[in-house]
Amino acid sequence: MHKTPIDPDVIALFDELGPPSPVAASDLTGEELRQGMRDAIALFTRGAEPVPVHRITDEFVQGRGGKIHVRLYHPETPASVM
Repeated sequence: MHKTPIDPDVIALFDELGPPSPVAASDLTGEELRQGMRDAIALFTRGAEPVPVHRITDEFVQGRGGKIHVRLYHPETPASVM
């Protein structure tokens, strides 16, 4: 088995996040889910400068039940997304 070391910053992030919630997402209210997402975004973007948006386009992708509207935000220079 190949073992790849985990970046210390990733380990610190996991420590900050804590153990996974024992509550299923389906048991939470919409507001609780939104707050959880806001909390995660704040943690992951801490200290990061926002990337200026150069152009916005509205597109559609095919889903099982038909087309799904998506909005794409394009920076002036390409940026990585994870």
